[in-house]
Amino acid sequence: MSQDFSNPLGRFPRTRLRRNRMADWSRRLVAENKLSADDLIWPIFIQEGQNLRTAIDSMPDVERLSVDQLVRAAETAMSLHIPALAIFPAFEGALKPEPGGEA
Repeated sequence: MSQDFSNPLGRFPRTRLRRNRMADWSRRLVAENKLSADDLIWPIFIQEGQNLRTAIDSMPDVERLSVDQLVRAAETAMSLHIPALAIFPAFEGALKPEPGGEA
């Protein structure tokens, strides 16, 4: 069988190698960009108290939650298959270290 060397691209236009995309699992495996809930981390801002939700002025639609509300938010994250939470507690002004002191 002789090869056709007249086309520098080989047999590309006539033969497209699709073996990596034949099955659904292999298409997902070789996908270049895919964003899913597995890639997310839900930031949660907490405060002391019971049944509290306080709006954070500098972040629209974000609230600081009390611990009991945190549990509900964690259950929501679990139902959405979000694998991680980042918890940011609120500290009283006197308890905060000087700026950058902990870094």
